[in-house]
Amino acid sequence: MQAQKKSESLYQRCPVSGLFNYGLHVDPRGGEFEWIIRVRMPVKKIKWDESVSVGHPRLDEHRKFFIHLLNKMEEHQNDLVSSEAISQLIYQMREFATYYFALEEECLRKAHYDDFDSHKDQHRKFKEKTASFCVDIMNHKASAPREIYRHLTDWFAEHIVVTDSRIKPWLQIKADAAVSHP
Repeated sequence: MQAQKKSESLYQRCPVSGLFNYGLHVDPRGGEFEWIIRVRMPVKKIKWDESVSVGHPRLDEHRKFFIHLLNKMEEHQNDLVSSEAISQLIYQMREFATYYFALEEECLRKAHYDDFDSHKDQHRKFKEKTASFCVDIMNHKASAPREIYRHLTDWFAEHIVVTDSRIKPWLQIKADAAVSHP
């Protein structure tokens, strides 16, 4: 492949989250290709978009709250770990995980979702990470707010957008079955 005249990055931005994906950088001096891993930071507030809907009104309301939580964490990621906002956000994160995951798992169980155990395990890991953030905050770990924000952005990009896109058809099948069999 020929060296290109100017530095070029092939980064793609998620239209919903504004998060950058990984890309390829072309060095204009030597024409060498190099994979660059960038911290995926939102360039704007994340707004609800039907493309991340799972088609279940109660689940989607919780997902909207997660987006709100992520946006609030973006605002406070540089706050002191001892700030009231950080304490409130970690509490809300824990509450979100408790209630939303229970509801989603119940819906998936009823729909006989074929990857249920793996999905539930991802939820367990999120809850464990949230508990570890609580400890970090109690120990006044200065980097905790930025780590929480990074974790939430990763969760949004990897789980909410990608992994949960696989559950929508299962939830729709269950909804269709309930309508056709009163």
